[in-house]
Amino acid sequence: MFQVINHTLIKVFILVGCTWIALGCTPQETLPLETTTHSFANSSATLTMPAGPVPVEQAMVIELSLPPLVKPGLSQVEGVSMYMGSVPLLWKENDTGDWQTTLYLGACTEPRMLWRLTIPLIRPAETGAESLSLTFESVAN
Repeated sequence: MFQVINHTLIKVFILVGCTWIALGCTPQETLPLETTTHSFANSSATLTMPAGPVPVEQAMVIELSLPPLVKPGLSQVEGVSMYMGSVPLLWKENDTGDWQTTLYLGACTEPRMLWRLTIPLIRPAETGAESLSLTFESVAN
């Protein structure tokens, strides 16, 4: 009799524990982030991204406006304060002719972190390497 009750209690505790863990791992609703605009090269390129410091562990949409015939190459975000590897960013052209990507920064042991976004620019019939670079800060939630 006690073994049946013990097995039942163990199953109940396991079920409650798994439910508690699942609820804790459910993604939180993300609120729209305030954005800021950065201009480069005499305002011919404009980058719109969340205003700093940006939160970690939250998807952030970044938009890029470039002159005609200029395209962004494979971009990357690298940690400046601490080595965190690099996060590659692929850009997609939207209906307005601007470019858009989504960045997701992971958490770090430091509550505040400096990052560098580098965007190579591709121009037809040009061999020179040109890129945009921006340093920004993140903060743990």
